[in-house]
Amino acid sequence: MKKIAKFLQKFRIFWFKSILSDHKVQTKANILSPTLFLQNDGKINIEGSVTLGYFPSPKFYSGYNHIETRRGGGLT
Repeated sequence: MKKIAKFLQKFRIFWFKSILSDHKVQTKANILSPTLFLQNDGKINIEGSVTLGYFPSPKFYSGYNHIETRRGGGLT
């Protein structure tokens, strides 16, 4: 069961990062949960030893992260 859950989580991460996000982020961040990247006016740049997601957090297998730039062209 753990192998199936791990596979599905990796697939969800791929799906969010590659298909649903409107911005392809090149990062060395450790992405443990699906993350939606939306770029409106700015640029998303994640550097260093960043981890997105935490196991065993609530809704780890059903939720997702949302990173978005808005007004002003901020750099995240």
